[in-house]
Amino acid sequence: MKKDSYLKQLQYESCSNDRIIDAYIKASFPIESTHQIISHNLNAFSIWLKRIKNEEVTIKLWDSHTIDELKLLNVTLYTD
Repeated sequence: MKKDSYLKQLQYESCSNDRIIDAYIKASFPIESTHQIISHNLNAFSIWLKRIKNEEVTIKLWDSHTIDELKLLNVTLYTD
């Protein structure tokens, strides 16, 4: 896969994460397990990136984040 393909995939993932987080916010009856899975997904990606960059991993796989933290984490992860 070429660099452009990876960059398009990362852009797609970031956009998809935003849409999922927004849908969760707008849900009439948000399900807590959905919130946990969104947190888990972003945590897993964060851990993966830190290991690739040989940086210290500071979060745990199942750490939970507020909605605002999820939105910020998504932006931070995909713009580094």
